[in-house]
Amino acid sequence: MRGKAAFGLWMTASTFDLLLDGGAGLTIPTTVSGDTGTAITDMELLATTPVAELRELAFPYPGDATDVFTLKTDRGTGYLDQGTGALLAWADLTAWDARRFRYPVHSSVSTARCGP
Repeated sequence: MRGKAAFGLWMTASTFDLLLDGGAGLTIPTTVSGDTGTAITDMELLATTPVAELRELAFPYPGDATDVFTLKTDRGTGYLDQGTGALLAWADLTAWDARRFRYPVHSSVSTARCGP
């Protein structure tokens, strides 16, 4: 029972980004193109990211040319320029990043691999 409680606390801390991952982290870009309107279908990184790897895609705030797309995959997190689609920054997941373990547990991915 203690193991389940500890795992629950660990997952809660991970969900709210309370765990230190030991990495330098991803720096928010200070320089962007200032353009807007590039279709997400024209952004190479988005077009080549397999759906199975996609965890989250946050869109820029409407009307804010300084905001960026935030892409989270099972390999890492990156920022894309909303005007050009260029990758501005990328950080691979660290060995301590709990999100990569949490996703399969709370989706059918882990049970599908185990069989019926």
